Amino acid sequence: MSRNIDTFNEEKMIYKKILSLIVIGGLLFIGLITYGLYWAFFDTDRPTTDRLTEASPDKNETLKAFVSNGGVATFYFMPSQLVFNDQENKTATID
Repeated sequence: MSRNIDTFNEEKMIYKKILSLIVIGGLLFIGLITYGLYWAFFDTDRPTTDRLTEASPDKNETLKAFVSNGGVATFYFMPSQLVFNDQENKTATID
């Protein structure tokens, strides 16, 4: 009788390990996809992103406009950054 309980506990531990590996692998995969989408569409420091203009009419904020060409199969994307000069250069991305 004790043998059946031991094998049941061992199988249960194996299933828990497999399930935890699947969950960790899935989270890593989702993280990589999320980073890839951020890199492809919102990262303004990429080499394919060119700065169009930088304007600061009142010296409190600076607007930086970029153009990003994702390649043959994508459209041009024009992200912008609003830099708050009076708040330690905090930025806000405008899509």
